[in-house]
Amino acid sequence: MVILEKPFVSGYLINTLIENQAPVLKTQFAESLPGAENLNLLPEKEFFRLYMETPGVGLYSNSEDSAAWVYKNIPESGLASGVKAIKDKHSMREVFARLNPGYFFRKLSFNELQVMDVTMIPKPFVVKPVKGIASIGIRAVFSDDEWPEILRQVEKDRKDYGDAFSDTVMDLDSFLVEAYIQGQEIAVDAFFDHDGNPVIVNIMEHDFASAEDNSDRLYKSSVQIMRRYLQPVENYLSGVSAALGIKNFPMHMEMRITPEGEFIPIEINPMRFAGFCTTDIASYAYGINPYNCFLEQKSPDWNAIMEKGSDDVFVMGVIDIPRNLDKHSVNFDYELLQSKLSEVLELRTMDYRIFPMAAFIFARSEKKNHSELQAWLHDDMSDVITKIG
Repeated sequence: MVILEKPFVSGYLINTLIENQAPVLKTQFAESLPGAENLNLLPEKEFFRLYMETPGVGLYSNSEDSAAWVYKNIPESGLASGVKAIKDKHSMREVFARLNPGYFFRKLSFNELQVMDVTMIPKPFVVKPVKGIASIGIRAVFSDDEWPEILRQVEKDRKDYGDAFSDTVMDLDSFLVEAYIQGQEIAVDAFFDHDGNPVIVNIMEHDFASAEDNSDRLYKSSVQIMRRYLQPVENYLSGVSAALGIKNFPMHMEMRITPEGEFIPIEINPMRFAGFCTTDIASYAYGINPYNCFLEQKSPDWNAIMEKGSDDVFVMGVIDIPRNLDKHSVNFDYELLQSKLSEVLELRTMDYRIFPMAAFIFARSEKKNHSELQAWLHDDMSDVITKIG
């Protein structure tokens, strides 16, 4: 069963739901989507009655905005409890502390953040919203001198994007201050099946241009990446499952692997895989449909996929509008953007006057072209983003 909500639904997801006729909650937003007349739309009461009366059924959504429907209709359900627990980064930090003892974190309001004695916080550290999305309000702090400017940037994010997402998805009044984790970052799309066992549908390495960078410019998925992380991530998720007791539950998790090999989660996003339907990259990289994997409670045949794998790297890139620019006073050259990668598979443009990004791009990079990925990561995109006037 599926709830479709703002901000974005891909054509791939819509076509998947049309083909398998999965029950979809009938909402004003869902009815406005292209092809909605072919979806299996169910009225609110019927949808949630079916959910509660169908043993072992799971509920997927493209957006955490859908949590409001869950809280309204099935507030006492295990699903509602799980979403609330996972969406609150502070409560999840308390869970992770049992799996990774000794990790520093603290919860503060924005007002408390403004008067915090930064000299007393171990560095480097990260400040982030307790509820958030798309790296909004997230900054890494490496020295005391940086703090005034970091605060100014966070306040600007509050002003620019405070109304872009619902309170269910983002809260820019409550923040976490936590230790900065050194090491490779990965993003994991997975679900707990009807027995609570973790099933992974994609893993991406998230690369950064520098220690200070917190953008979503470059995510990579490949057979080599799956070989590297599949088993240890499954093992860690088994511990998460035991701690939370959640079943039939999709999620998107971000983790870092320390130089010592310890897996430390950054956050888990409930009810969905990678945001803005970017989990679709798995269809390009591995020929699997992550939505069907969850709806049908089936695991990809990773052994067969990894045996037949190539050296190709599949890219999911997010192009942000630099925070120092007025997003209402820029133009964007999407054609020039696509020329920067050798094989673009799909370009998804976004209204960057509303959202913090101008585009999502999917691409394939053959081994001979892998150097383009570093160029892409460090490109300031000043030639594709121009000021008006």
